[in-house]
Amino acid sequence: ASSVSSAKLAVHTRRVSDLEENQRRLSLRLRSAPTYLQSCSLGTPMASTQEGAAAGNAASRWVVFYPQYINSRKTIAEGRRVPKETACENPQCKEIADVCQYLGLEYIVEDEAGYPRDFFTRGRVRVRLFDKSGAPVNPKEAPSRKALFQKVGSLIPNLKSRAEGSSAAAAAGKAAAGKSAAKAGKSRKKGKKGKK
Repeated sequence: ASSVSSAKLAVHTRRVSDLEENQRRLSLRLRSAPTYLQSCSLGTPMASTQEGAAAGNAASRWVVFYPQYINSRKTIAEGRRVPKETACENPQCKEIADVCQYLGLEYIVEDEAGYPRDFFTRGRVRVRLFDKSGAPVNPKEAPSRKALFQKVGSLIPNLKSRAEGSSAAAAAGKAAAGKSAAKAGKSRKKGKKGKK
């Protein structure tokens, strides 16, 4: 009987030590949470660290915006949430943040967050769409989540960085096409000379 009770005591002691270890790990995670939020870029600067921590806790209730939601190259099954007409091609978190700033919305860019459907795709933006009373922050431009997604998707192609990038890519594409055409012409001339 004493060996059974000592075995039960050993199991109980092991369980208690496991619980204490889990509590210690949890407290370490909670202490490191503000550090994680400090590594994210805040769209609207906070006056003090206490306000920043409070905003970080409040930010957990903000709208989560993954770039896949407005990517015209994705299907609905892959995560697109807007029609292709209002979506844009391969949006970046930085571009979403620029549009949110333009619309006057607070945001936090989380570069290390993974998209659940495709975990290797990194980055998301948290946007404060509603105030504490539940009213939209910018009711004219973004009264709802879907309206926000559509507005951001339609504004990203108009960004200055997109216009500069597309003109540079077009110029590079034309130069590459010109070089390949010149090489093709030279090879034809060589072929004609050899046949004489």
